[in-house]
Amino acid sequence: MWRIINMLDLLRDILAFTGTFLVISSMTILAIQITMGIFTSKPKLSRKENYIIYSIGIIVALSLIPFYHFPS
Repeated sequence: MWRIINMLDLLRDILAFTGTFLVISSMTILAIQITMGIFTSKPKLSRKENYIIYSIGIIVALSLIPFYHFPS
């Protein structure tokens, strides 16, 4: 019985981590894209610019991992 509870706790932690990571990275990417669109006044960014923006969003989310709060 305890193994099932521990597995559910592990699953909950994995889902919490994934959700937190996705929200932080996507919000960072969205904020940078909106800012770049305002300052460059281009409606569509190039592929190279998008790759750089996605990389920055992932780096920000990775750097904030120590501050994630897990439910258990």
